[in-house]
Order: sequence, then C-alpha cells, then structure tokens
Amino acid sequence: MARLAIVGGGVAGLATAFCVRRRIEAGQLPGWAPGDVVVIEAAPRLGGFCVTERADGWLLDWGPNGFLDNEPATLRLVDELGLRASLRPATDAAGDRYLFLRGRLRPIPMRPGAFLRSDLLSLRGKLRLACEPLVPAKRDGADESVASFARRRVGDEFVSTLLDPMISGVYAGDVERLSLQGALPKMEALEREHGGLVRGMLARRRQARREGRAAAGPGGPGGVLHTFTDGIGALTERLARECGAALMTGCRVMAVRPRGAGRWRVEYAADQTAGAGTRDTTPERDARPAATGAVEVDQVVLACPAREAAAALAAWDEALAALLRAVEPAPIAVVSLGYDAAAFDGPRDGFGFLIPRKEGIRTLGVLWTSSFFPFQAPPGKVLLRVMIGGARDPGSAGLTDGEASRRALADVARTMGVRAEPELVRVFRYREGIPQYALGHRRRLLSLAERLVGLPGLHATGNSYRGISVNHCVKDAYETAGRIVAAAGREGVGA
Repeated sequence: MARLAIVGGGVAGLATAFCVRRRIEAGQLPGWAPGDVVVIEAAPRLGGFCVTERADGWLLDWGPNGFLDNEPATLRLVDELGLRASLRPATDAAGDRYLFLRGRLRPIPMRPGAFLRSDLLSLRGKLRLACEPLVPAKRDGADESVASFARRRVGDEFVSTLLDPMISGVYAGDVERLSLQGALPKMEALEREHGGLVRGMLARRRQARREGRAAAGPGGPGGVLHTFTDGIGALTERLARECGAALMTGCRVMAVRPRGAGRWRVEYAADQTAGAGTRDTTPERDARPAATGAVEVDQVVLACPAREAAAALAAWDEALAALLRAVEPAPIAVVSLGYDAAAFDGPRDGFGFLIPRKEGIRTLGVLWTSSFFPFQAPPGKVLLRVMIGGARDPGSAGLTDGEASRRALADVARTMGVRAEPELVRVFRYREGIPQYALGHRRRLLSLAERLVGLPGLHATGNSYRGISVNHCVKDAYETAGRIVAAAGREGVGA
C-alpha cells in the first residue's frame, strides 16, 4: 500500500524521497517501507532541470551547472549519497566576471576601490552609489520591487547597468516586478537590520573575521561553485537510484483530491511524451487528457512547478490553486556551443558575461563553462552556454531549436567576435522555466502555509517557493521530510 506520493521527479522531488527513506531507516516512520513512496514524473525521464547530457567528450548541463558549497544541507546530501569523491570545484577563473557594455566586454572589478576606478558607471553614477550610506532605511516592512529598492539606495544607473543584467542572469526576471523579499531576502535584511547595504556589508565582514571565514557580497552568503565529475545530473541520477521509491515517468498528474479519513487520491495520465522542461502547463490553455490511473496515499508532496500543482488542485480548492498559480514561470532557452579553441582570440577566461537590456541584445548572458569547469569540454575545445529568454522576452518560448541556435550564434559573434562554425550545438528549452517571485511573494507563502495547515498530509516544495537554486531545493527537501514525519505522527495519534 502506498503511503506517500511525490508529484515531480526533479531534484526537489527525488531529494525529498531520499530524505524520507533516511527517516524510514532511522525508525521515524513506523510501519513505512521505502517502497511505500511513489514518485510521479510527467516527463519520460527523471531529473527535471538537473540533467547532464554526454556527447563525444562534452558534458552539457540542461539547467543549473552546479551549486555553491555554502549550504550544509547539500553537502550532507552529497555525503549521504556517497558522492563526495566526485565533487569538482570551479577553477579560480569563476571569480572573473564581465559585462558587455557600450559595445565591448568589460571586467567587473570585485573590490570597491577598483570598481569605482572602472568605467562601468559614469561619474554621476559613482557619486550616487557612494551616497548609499546616507540614504534613510525603509522601515514600514512593505514589499517592494528589486528595482524600487535599488533605485532608492544606489540610483537608476546602477539598476540599468548592473542590477538588471545580474537579475536576468539569475532569475531571467524583470527587476520591476520581482519581489525584494522573495528574490533577495538577504539584501532586504541588510537594510532592515543595519540601515543600509554598506553598513550591512561592513557588519557582515566584521562578523566573518571573528568567525574566521570569508565574507560575501550583499546578495547572500559566498561559496565556491561545485559540480560532479559527470556534471550536475550525477546528483539526480544517484538520487533516483538510492531513494528507494517506486518511480513512474511519463505520468502526468491530472488531479490531487482529498478522499476523507486522512487519505488522498492522485490521478494521472500515463504514456506522456513531452520532454523534460518543455511541457506547457498553463491551466487556462491546457487541454488536459483524461486520467488513466490513480494511487491513494496518506500524504502528497507537490514537488512540481507551482502552476502544475495549481492545475491539479483547482477542481476542489480554487483559492489554494490561485495562490500557486500566482508563481508564474519565465521561459528560458539554454544553447550549448562547442568550438575549437583556435576560433577565439578575445577574452574567454572567466565565468562569463552578462548583457544589460539597454544594449539591445536578446541574449541574457554567456557562461564560459570550459574555463571554470575545463573537464566538461574535450582538450583544446571551448564550451559556451548561452541563455536566451526570460520574463521580458516571452516570445522566446516559441523559438524553434534552429531559431534559438541562430540567435545564440549571432549574439556570440557580436559580443565575442566569434564567427567560426561551432562543432557542437545543443538547445534545451523550458517554456515553464524559472519561477518568478513577484511582488507579494512572501505574503502568498504565508497564506499558502496557513492553507496547508488545514489540509493535513498535503505539502509543497521545490523552486517555486523558497529559492530557485539546487541548494534551496535540497534544504527544503530535508525540511519537507520532517513535516512528513510530523504529519504521520499526528495520523498515528488519531488512528
């Protein structure tokens, strides 16, 4: 008899299944066995965004290319999976970042003095930035957009030249719509706790010195980027092997319904053929096939994108579905390009570069993957990852593979001067891509938590809620496993 259904077989769902297995083995879920857990994934393969394709000596990540080593939960998971020996840190080149500005690539200095001496900002923009400690702190607790916050504290030029491309590079998002509290909570905390960014960073640096560690920037804790010898997909592949759950792929969940007596019914349509990340689950446009199977369980974890979860719940709880539907995704296309090193005569040593929207280029940024993870390309070759799309380019969702690759090649030629034909081209498209934490995101999370309290046995996890990175998903998986144990205990008391 199934006890738990996990909807979604990406890193969040698989990590939750593995964490539940560990709780079972520790005796915290009496009467449960690992096989009582079922993972249901709509795509024909597991892994979600965390998939790595191997092609003639190239390692091509479909989505994230790694994780920072500053999250204890992820390092714990790596150790529990026996993957520590295959961890590969990025080279020092990962610390060198560039910006394509006014027609050429310019290094982004990491030290304040060097930054102020650079030509990234005008004199007026630098003076405005230097006045940040004089700006009064906002104390009303109300949410505001990332752009509004940054304009208040550092000025318009900093927003358009640096912050806008940085947010596009991480979230593929629109700084005018993203919630500061949702997308950059640590930056919001610097103002709330210390009165401003400079004061907060100085306080953080003093604290780091006392603790004998390196300080980070204003957006959050620092860390070294890591992946695995076989790419980030090694994480989800090992999770799938070790989670002990029954794994169902090509099964799209149509509905999740309460059945009374503390039970839930999960209805699904089998034999789905959409590729990972390509299915369009917008409820109002969705021609949903009839369910062909169902499982009844004690608990359900919604580890799929929030809008998929909304579609599954809408028939019986529209208010809950509306909260989930508000987390809209931004489409994204990742174009991997492989070249012979002889094709390059300009900069390609570093992490890569971002492109301000005002430059009029559709590409969001380019990662120089073979510079910081050289083992992901054959010797003498260069691997680039070009990101296209985002919240302000919804038309990218309709690009064919040929259109996306032609756009990537044209923009690489314009920004890097590379006009040689690549030896390798791969396009990974996500119509339902990176979740956007719009204004009011924290308030919606609180409402969601309150709603779930009244629905024992129903849980939500994944990158739609408390962070979009691998680290966020893994940390939340451990916490979700704890909530599953607590819910099972309440069921036992009431039985």
